[in-house]
Amino acid sequence: MKRNIVSIILLALAAAVSAQNTRVDSVSMGTGTPPYPYDVFYNLTTGDKDTVVNTNWHLAFAMRPALPPANVMRSTTVRINASRNVTLYKSNFTSNQWSSFDTAGFTTWRVMANGDSSWDVAAFNADYDASNPFDYGWGQYSMNSHNVEGTKMYLLAVGSGQAKTYKKITIQKLAYDTLWFFTFSNLDGTDSTTQTISKPTYKGKLFAYYNILTKTVIDREPNRNWDLVFTHYRTNATFPGFPTSAFNFAGVLQAPQLNVARVTNVAKPISDTSDITIYSKRIGTIGWDWKVTPLGPPPSGPWNLTDSLTYFIKRDKDSVTYKLTFDKFSNVPSQIIVFNIKTISPKMNTGISNLSNLNLEVSIYPNPAKQIVNVSIPSISGKEQVVVSIIDMTGKVVSTTTIVGNNTQLDLSSFNKGLYFINLNINGVSVTKKLIVE
Repeated sequence: MKRNIVSIILLALAAAVSAQNTRVDSVSMGTGTPPYPYDVFYNLTTGDKDTVVNTNWHLAFAMRPALPPANVMRSTTVRINASRNVTLYKSNFTSNQWSSFDTAGFTTWRVMANGDSSWDVAAFNADYDASNPFDYGWGQYSMNSHNVEGTKMYLLAVGSGQAKTYKKITIQKLAYDTLWFFTFSNLDGTDSTTQTISKPTYKGKLFAYYNILTKTVIDREPNRNWDLVFTHYRTNATFPGFPTSAFNFAGVLQAPQLNVARVTNVAKPISDTSDITIYSKRIGTIGWDWKVTPLGPPPSGPWNLTDSLTYFIKRDKDSVTYKLTFDKFSNVPSQIIVFNIKTISPKMNTGISNLSNLNLEVSIYPNPAKQIVNVSIPSISGKEQVVVSIIDMTGKVVSTTTIVGNNTQLDLSSFNKGLYFINLNINGVSVTKKLIVE
């Protein structure tokens, strides 16, 4: 029983000392029908949130420039709003067969999907030939024009039931990686529209968005930096006893500059970056499955949070790490996500690689102690600020002091006899030691 009490206090202590760089935040993805009608773009550093409607667009055209040789595909991506009843069928017709396009047997055509692996590969270029450097799915790069020239025709279905609308569509070209040209019309060729979208107009954005029905280009993404987007999207999932199928989920996708490590089976209050295994740029690394439903597909809830799941996030060329854990998910009646963000500063340049090593190199003596206890940290340079807290058995902080140096003495003369904990926080690294006062 005593061991359990000590463990509980240690967990509470770890949470308490991390509060100085931890915040609890939440986002609302809206209410009503359809569910989750808003996307929320989120900045990990500032906590800034930009909430935008996600039901008013059908296509998204890549705005990032090509960076050859490795990052060319990212400039040619066209996504669909699949979770909002937008479906793309790949036909056997070429862009030169516009007038003879026929939808007979279209239900057997390949359905093109975005997936949640990369922003660079989505519905219109999902079938690109990786062995052909000039192939971009919907079109081919021309050495003569230096454009990506459209070669394929697609059937685009928008809406559901009696309100479903069908359009034939082809991406005509991406000219000089600057100007998109695409044409769509009714199946009989009426109401034909050729639309252009200029990349420089949306500089700094991942995509420019388009509404097929209103023929409107939409600027949805925030003008300020964002790291995560809480969104409603469609992706494949497997539930026990069911085949892998595509479902719509509320989840989190990460910006291209982020690297995310998913760590399972660790205690949320005490997990740290030493728990990290592998970082990933897969945009769905956080994804949707930090919550589970016992009902199976289709996943309509109720939802429970996945136990002991932590995400560590860092940006390219950024030394700061963010630890993300989820605290609550509510989809009825209000669609709210509550989460916890901890900012982890870079470790000290002292040769200490993780919490375990530091823990071994902190000495507290004498222990048990009566009037005075000495705290020694030989591994640090002596210039770091060290926050020293003493916590009693109830978890109450009874003393806090900040020191600079490798060694200090703490006055225990006013303390009652019993078990205490000494916590040291050094540049975001937290260490806790037991102390007995006699």
